[in-house]
Amino acid sequence: MESVNLDSLVSLENKLKKVLDSLPEEKRKLHEELGEMAKGIVENNISVSVNDGNGKIKNWQEMRIGSKGGYAAISPKKNMYIYNKTNNKKYAVGYITNAIENGHPARIPRNPKTKRRVKVAYVDGRGFYFKSRNEAMAKSIGICNAFVERLKEKIEE
Repeated sequence: MESVNLDSLVSLENKLKKVLDSLPEEKRKLHEELGEMAKGIVENNISVSVNDGNGKIKNWQEMRIGSKGGYAAISPKKNMYIYNKTNNKKYAVGYITNAIENGHPARIPRNPKTKRRVKVAYVDGRGFYFKSRNEAMAKSIGICNAFVERLKEKIEE
């Protein structure tokens, strides 16, 4: 009859427990890293796609991390508004960013005698979020692989 040495099994169980206990914090760090990478890509695509010489549109973007660290997202800042002196209205930067990203109808002059400078009925969107998606997904694979390697090293310690 063979005997079973449970010491190595208990040791493995303890290592796994240690890794699982640290997993929420590790997951949050992973998403923070992914978010920073994605924010850089979005900011770069804004520079390429939009005439944003003073960086205004770039400064409207923020990284959000899920409350439990389960996701990262780049979006326009909440509760930030731009005041338009022409029509005395304020617009949320999310509204403006959405119009730049997806396109919008061209503005028609109020005075019918004014010659219309724009010859199109609809302004095409710049798609800087859309263009960023594929690049971010490609780069995130490497970051996730590094995350898995860190977990593997913790288990093997």
